[in-house]
Amino acid sequence: MSDPWFDLDEALWRQHQQDRANELRRRARFRLRTLIGLTIAVSVCFALAVAWGPFLAEEAAFRYRFFAKGMNGKSLTDVFAVPLALWALSLTVVGVIVYLGARIQRH
Repeated sequence: MSDPWFDLDEALWRQHQQDRANELRRRARFRLRTLIGLTIAVSVCFALAVAWGPFLAEEAAFRYRFFAKGMNGKSLTDVFAVPLALWALSLTVVGVIVYLGARIQRH
């Protein structure tokens, strides 16, 4: 006959080890999802930069030509405000999407 206390301790130890293994697996899955999410976010930012880049460069050059000619006495802030605002808006949209994706994954 085996000792019931020993059997209980052994069962509790096995359960503890199983819980620990499950927790480690859960953390690994979370890290993998986070890495995948960050990869997607960086890819989207890069795609937006590639898509908006020529437009922003052309817009900035067009505005800078007006600035160089002294059109209406615009400052550099006025010249580059629209391209920078569009770029910031794009990054903000990507940030909101990534944040919402992370919140959904957590629950």
